[in-house]
Amino acid sequence: MLHSIKKTLGGVAEAAWARRGKTVRPTAQLEAQHAFTSRLLAELGTGGADVAAVVFSKDRAMQLHAFLTSYCEQVRSPPALTVLYRASTAAHQAAYDELCAAAGELPAEIAFLPETDFRSQLIEFVARAEAAKVVMFVDDMVFKEPLDGAALRAIDSASHILSLSRGRDLTYSTVLQRPITVPPLRPVGDGLLEFSWEGAEFSDWTFPLGLSGFMYGRLELLAMLRALPFRAPNSLEAAMQQLVPLFEARPGLCFDKATCACIHANMVQTELSNPTLGTFSVEQLLDLWRQGMAIDVRALYGLDLAVAEQATYSFLPRGRPAPGAAHATPAD
Repeated sequence: MLHSIKKTLGGVAEAAWARRGKTVRPTAQLEAQHAFTSRLLAELGTGGADVAAVVFSKDRAMQLHAFLTSYCEQVRSPPALTVLYRASTAAHQAAYDELCAAAGELPAEIAFLPETDFRSQLIEFVARAEAAKVVMFVDDMVFKEPLDGAALRAIDSASHILSLSRGRDLTYSTVLQRPITVPPLRPVGDGLLEFSWEGAEFSDWTFPLGLSGFMYGRLELLAMLRALPFRAPNSLEAAMQQLVPLFEARPGLCFDKATCACIHANMVQTELSNPTLGTFSVEQLLDLWRQGMAIDVRALYGLDLAVAEQATYSFLPRGRPAPGAAHATPAD
């Protein structure tokens, strides 16, 4: 049985790579695909009935606070959320401690997990989650549009890949730093739009595997994590691309406007070099946090994605409503 499934998946992968104009597939990629298949078979037979959510954070308590605030304000019936975070200094740890203490007052089930070994902890989280699906986020995301958690629970992750960071307003790639073409979007009910990841143009719309608001079946994700080598979120996302040929034929799902925006104000990871806005350094935001300030997330609500992802943060005292927001000077 395993041999036949490997053969079938291998054929799918070969066809996908041929369409992408590649004549030779790296052995490492083939090995990763077969490892994923083996792990998936080993995990079959267990599952759950809900959605689990996890957000990854490093040295960005203020940006995480913005994510959590928007999560609680914009998501109706939100899935239970685990924060897997890492603090590199005592000052950053103190900021996370303060945020963790305050999170108990938020109208969502939120658990904080200090990072000791990212790979093993993420695998354990997914393995133990009492859920059928897992949705992943990063800490510089903001929910700019409302979302009903019931919509996540209703999606069949075996037939579609949901991305909350895609939508009709994804017309500019902050990673590629150029305009991109939105693929044809077909309404499929409940406000969802279906699209193909197999577009001719290389862009954000051709990446079915990622961490920025993507949802997968828990067993598939667990098999993926156990099959791939990674140390942190960026190396995980990079490693996941080896499995694209096995997923790109599965249709994507998004809402009319992207639910979440990724605002790359700064960079904390050292694995890859990604473009950032450079508006506020991690230390500047830490200083503002220690002064009792928070990012005014409501200023981002309802914006088109291309506008939101280029926005400069505005600030207001924590615990106060949006009117009278304070502004700080961005980094040079």
